[in-house]
Amino acid sequence: MLNVSEVSRDKVEDLRTVFKINDEIESKIIGFDKKNRTLKLSIKAKEEKEEREAIESYKAEEKESISKTSLGDLLKSKFTRSK
Repeated sequence: MLNVSEVSRDKVEDLRTVFKINDEIESKIIGFDKKNRTLKLSIKAKEEKEEREAIESYKAEEKESISKTSLGDLLKSKFTRSK
């Protein structure tokens, strides 16, 4: 089950304005109703997770590139740019 509040950060009044019949979507499972045997899905949660992962990846790359740079490397790059 995909609740209208879990489609987008933007306000969505009617799912029919966003999706057509037979559209395939990717979502994250955020819950399970044992009584009704239904899954609770969220497109918004999936997108937020992907954003967090991208930010963490970027931070890790930045940290790695900063730690591999020495003062000599920085001075060399400044010197070669000024020529």
